Amino acid sequence: PHWFLRIPLFASPAWVYMGIAILDVEANYFTVLAFRFTTLTSVNLFDALAIPSAMILSRVFLKRRFSTLHYLGVVVCMWGIGYNVMSDYQSDEFAELKSSGAEAQYPHRLLGDALAIVGGLLFGANDVLAEKYVKKYGGMEEFLGMIGFFGFVISIGQAFVLEREAIFDFFEGKTDPDADGVCSTWMSVGLLLSYVATSTLSYIGVSKFLLVSEATLLNLSFLTGDLWSVIFSVFAEEIIPNALFFVALTLIVSGVTIYEMAPSPMVHDTTSAYPSKDNARTTDEQQVDAPSLEAHLPPADGTTTMEVL
Repeated sequence: PHWFLRIPLFASPAWVYMGIAILDVEANYFTVLAFRFTTLTSVNLFDALAIPSAMILSRVFLKRRFSTLHYLGVVVCMWGIGYNVMSDYQSDEFAELKSSGAEAQYPHRLLGDALAIVGGLLFGANDVLAEKYVKKYGGMEEFLGMIGFFGFVISIGQAFVLEREAIFDFFEGKTDPDADGVCSTWMSVGLLLSYVATSTLSYIGVSKFLLVSEATLLNLSFLTGDLWSVIFSVFAEEIIPNALFFVALTLIVSGVTIYEMAPSPMVHDTTSAYPSKDNARTTDEQQVDAPSLEAHLPPADGTTTMEVL
């Protein structure tokens, strides 16, 4: 056991969880900050860089063996992401905004795209480390508890240093009088609490997923979240995407399906404390076959089989 606050409590050292918490906090920070400077679709697009990031790091650190079908599934997903970009830049709605001068709403779009790219890469690294320590060491409860603790401390400190004035203005109800669609203070607090509750459920779901699967498939599955983004855009923002978006969504779902058709890359993962179904089945088969193997071995006292008969 490893010590925390002078108490031997955990299967992994505290500094490991602190490092994962830093990656997680900064990935969320860069991604959420990107919404200030670029569009929702662009953030969802560049967050998909978590896929190659998770795949490369899984190959390097977890020694995963990806087949041709795995790579094909990822390529199809990235192809769908490319169509998603075209959907963003070629949609009629975006063209109208650009021609009407509303493009000034995102004057620093390149900065927002860069922040989203950094956030996506950090998410991939974070998911690979989370998979390793959820499976091999303390399990889901220890992981969630330590990440929650260190993430809270890091977030409070970073928010106090970087966004102290904005936080004070938020809780004091100070808003920009020229801004459109400003929420009331109670509505803002309600939205914030809803975001926290949703994030908590998300972390629990991700941890359970990583117990039985792996980080690359997790990030591929996240791509289907674009469907919920378009539903929000249609009903909340009254923006209807063009046909390219639905082509992109079809490719993304197809890519995830192709990836899942291949044998699990965790089949050869024997270091996990929570083996995959394929590993568990192999272990059970070996245990069943063990008695039959012993039946064919000679007796331990050195007598031959014929003497026994």
